[in-house]
Amino acid sequence: MNTQVVFTPNDIIELFKSVCYLITMVSAVVGIIVAAVSKVKAPGRAQDKAIESHEKRLNKIEQVLKDQIEQSKEIQKDTRVYQRGILALINHSIDGNNIEELEKCRDELTGVIYHNN
Repeated sequence: MNTQVVFTPNDIIELFKSVCYLITMVSAVVGIIVAAVSKVKAPGRAQDKAIESHEKRLNKIEQVLKDQIEQSKEIQKDTRVYQRGILALINHSIDGNNIEELEKCRDELTGVIYHNN
């Protein structure tokens, strides 16, 4: 039971070469796996970039639409003021009354004119 294991220098060199070969093989396999995973994920990354680009464009379009809706509301409000003024003028021309209504419309129109400038 007392057998002694003896390594010669050639055995040590062969063992060292085997360990180096094993390390090389493991690193090559890991490199192949990493390359395969990156190729599999590549379409997803491209798709993510495209989606991000589309989202940015949609956000810009949404902001433009919100601004245009706001402008449209202002135009509608101003148009109603002008229409009330014209109606007050027509009523005044017909019966000569509604002086208070004309003064109210004048004040509103003055506010609209100064607000838009």
